[in-house]
Amino acid sequence: MNVFLRLITYIRPYLGRVSIGIGATLLIIGLDAVQPLLMREVIDNILTPYFTEGNYIGDRFSDTKIAADFDLLQYYALLLLGVYILRTVFSFINRYLLGRTGQDILFSLRVQVYDHLQHLGLRFYNDRSTGELMSRVTADVESLQYTVTDTLERVLIDIATVFIFGSILFALSFELALITLLPMPIYSILIIFYNRTIRPYYTMARERIADISALLQDNLSGIRVIKCFAREGHELSRFTQKCKAFLTISITIIKIRVGFYPLTRFIISMGPLLVLLFGGRQIISGDLTIGTLFAFQSYLWQFYRPVESLTRINDTIVRASASARRIFEILDTQPEIKDTPNALPFDRLNGGVEFQNVTFAYEHGPPVLQGVSLSAQPGQLIGLVGPSGAGKTTIINLICRFYDPDSGTVCVDGHDLKNMQRASLRSQIGMVLQEPFLFNGTIRENIAYGKLNATEADIINAAMMANAHDFVCGFSDAYDTHIGERGVRLSGGEKQRISIARAILNNPRILILDEATSSVDTETEMLIQNALERLMEGRTTFAIAHRLSTVRRADCLYVIDRGKIVEYGTHTQLLASDGLYARLCDMQFALEEA
Repeated sequence: MNVFLRLITYIRPYLGRVSIGIGATLLIIGLDAVQPLLMREVIDNILTPYFTEGNYIGDRFSDTKIAADFDLLQYYALLLLGVYILRTVFSFINRYLLGRTGQDILFSLRVQVYDHLQHLGLRFYNDRSTGELMSRVTADVESLQYTVTDTLERVLIDIATVFIFGSILFALSFELALITLLPMPIYSILIIFYNRTIRPYYTMARERIADISALLQDNLSGIRVIKCFAREGHELSRFTQKCKAFLTISITIIKIRVGFYPLTRFIISMGPLLVLLFGGRQIISGDLTIGTLFAFQSYLWQFYRPVESLTRINDTIVRASASARRIFEILDTQPEIKDTPNALPFDRLNGGVEFQNVTFAYEHGPPVLQGVSLSAQPGQLIGLVGPSGAGKTTIINLICRFYDPDSGTVCVDGHDLKNMQRASLRSQIGMVLQEPFLFNGTIRENIAYGKLNATEADIINAAMMANAHDFVCGFSDAYDTHIGERGVRLSGGEKQRISIARAILNNPRILILDEATSSVDTETEMLIQNALERLMEGRTTFAIAHRLSTVRRADCLYVIDRGKIVEYGTHTQLLASDGLYARLCDMQFALEEA
């Protein structure tokens, strides 16, 4: 219930609109309350005198009385027509205002969740699958549609309806009203038991949906691998198992609901049955009129209807709480990397980078870096070499402040990164990765991602500097060519040159190259290397390389092994020292000759 109450706070910006909608519904309740009273007047004062002991006796009345009763009947009919028209108008107002508010709240919640995800650190994403997070932003938020506004409205309206019609029932007949309440204690006990039983199953159902989304996202992203290994049948089996797990929980939920709702319906139906029994006896004994019993029965169902509605609302709240709990789990996760109150913006960095005795470990793991100290002067090319898993990528992550070191300091231009605004730092860092990531859109949009307000001339110039302009113009739509998800319609070398053009347009002060030429042919490597040389001019560059020939010209090479810098210097100096770097070079050159 606390989760649902938290959801209700999202109504606050739309309180005026919701109040009008609820006010319209209260008016509808008032109009519904009038109808049985009007019908009682018609039955007792107009229709009943024309029958006695089941026989029609209207022929005994004068034409004047009959005409007067017809006029009175038409009057009440017009009153009822007016009630129906007003009810329709108020219903339209209510439906539109609350429906619109529900959509606005969903919009705000979805945007808030997405914005919060953008600011969470990489540690958060390391423990969660993309599909599972997508499920929370889409399916979980969607499951709350109309829950907040409609449920709040229904709760308030149903409670008000119970009190209003309950008061009318007591006013009509105190004894019958007491009989009406007899099933309620048993009914309340059933609801408490139902909530405790079904709540964990709704949570498990949302989790199983997230599992299905995660597997689907994983399979669609790796569809080429699946087809290459002819594993369609295997993946179908995995997907079927996930769906069966969801089906099992869904069937359990159905069984619980099927057992609960008919039973509560039966218990509630005891009320009208008892009223009919005792009310009929009062009519026979002359203590109650037929019109009063008719009105009481009409109000009785008006009384029980919101009681049943509250039962279904209770189920809606329990189900929505399972989704809301998963959404709030994201919103309650605090970003581990955030700006301090005194963090400073830097419009233009020089590009000097320094690590001072840095130690770092990923969560629940051994130290990845231990006492690392290195420095790069503005404009220098720094090579990071060493075996896989040595800690090279971790150094890059710390420069971008994707993580903070456990001890030691990472500085840019002499300033601790913790004292710099993240946006001003990262906006001046460009990255060209071994596996370039391109967005599903056009070539123009992907290049312009480096500078959102770039002109057409800026985009073309960046593409030319990246040796991409010629192959882009070879497409029929040129820069408006759609490249598909992750740039699937481009070759590896073409994707890499688009990512270089994006980095050029960004005009970074610090450049990070992570094996940017490792997976292309020789001719494409020459084109990319030529583009990278243009990109590196005047910028501090950190280059991770397993192909050591690409970093020979580095101003300084840092050799990393098991999280420690074991040697550093120029290519010539390191070869002369006959250490790990020299052994790596000998192994690689021997492999190339072989």
